[in-house]
Amino acid sequence: RFSHAELRYSGNDTIGDGGFGKVYVGECEDQAAAFKESKLRQHDQVTQVLRIFRELRQEAQVLKEVAMCNTSSVSHRSSFFARCFGLCLRPLVLVSEFAQHKSLNLLLHDHHDDLSRLYLVTVAMEIITGIKVLHSMNVVWRDMKPGNILVFHTDLQGDR
Repeated sequence: RFSHAELRYSGNDTIGDGGFGKVYVGECEDQAAAFKESKLRQHDQVTQVLRIFRELRQEAQVLKEVAMCNTSSVSHRSSFFARCFGLCLRPLVLVSEFAQHKSLNLLLHDHHDDLSRLYLVTVAMEIITGIKVLHSMNVVWRDMKPGNILVFHTDLQGDR
């Protein structure tokens, strides 16, 4: 867990916005991090606040479990999932590893002519493997789309 004072990000550094809230880039433990801040408002009902808290806690738990995952089909999780650094309760924020190349959607939009067929097949296989890991944990990713797939490397020899 993190306290609000430990969070180092600015509301001016927005890298994403969705139904859950906004995502900012900042720093955590001397490395780039993504801060997913929920859209809680003071007038939200207690049941709504609890639901959002449960969803964020569950996401953090899944990311932490995936970090420990070592199945016979997937021997290294780091190729498929962002690491979760922790949660802050006030404001309600999930802190995770920052994807330097942002999303698959942006990569396809900005570099579509530069991507080889082999790279695209490799990305597709990584997505399939990641989904397989989630399904083995009885997790269904309901909002899978290119904008929600993070890209950590753009070359086939990369370490991530």
